[in-house]
This record gives sequence, structure tokens and C-alpha cells, in this order.
Amino acid sequence: MTRHNRYDLETRDRLRAKAVSLATSVLNGNTGIVEGARELATLGHVLADNWALDPDFVVFGGVASESDDLPVGKDRERWDPTALVDKDAEVQIYETRVRSRMYGACRNVIRRFTDV
Repeated sequence: MTRHNRYDLETRDRLRAKAVSLATSVLNGNTGIVEGARELATLGHVLADNWALDPDFVVFGGVASESDDLPVGKDRERWDPTALVDKDAEVQIYETRVRSRMYGACRNVIRRFTDV
């Protein structure tokens, strides 16, 4: 894992653009809610002064934590296809439950980090 100096302006700008791209991808349905939350949560450690107090990154971290048993993205490659059927149903139910909060946090991230 690469460590980023949070005061490195070039890195900060690149990570802000990545956060905007991820948030946009979640809103467009190209990235799943759980997968997007996990990726955005990792960016919170660099982009927010204190991710645990940041209202948007708290949402991402909470969703990532609550869904850590659900296989999404590349994690799916290591799961038995039969087991994935049940887990996919769980993912759908969970994503429906958190969709509104995630979409709100994604919209906020786009506003915060676009043309900053």
C-alpha cells in the first residue's frame, strides 16, 4: 500500500479527482454502493481532516464496515458461485437500505472536490 503525504498538493488533487470519479460512478450505477463505499472510505483518511468526524466519509466508512461480509468487486472471484446467489440477494437488500445516505454523501463529495 502506498502512503500519501496529505500535504502533497499533487497527490491531494489526484485523490480528490479519484473521489469525484468514484462518487460519480456510484451515482451513475457503474460502481455498486458497497464497492464504492469501501473505496471512498479509504480516501477519507487522506482527504478529510478527521474522517471519523466528516459527515460524508463517516457514511462511507459505516457502509464499508457494515457490509464487510458481502462479496463485491474482485472479492467475488474467491467465492463459490452457489454461495454468491444468497450473498447477491443480501447485497441488494443492503444497498437499497443505504442508497439514500450514500447518494447524498456522493453528491456532497462531488460538490466539495470539484474545481477546488
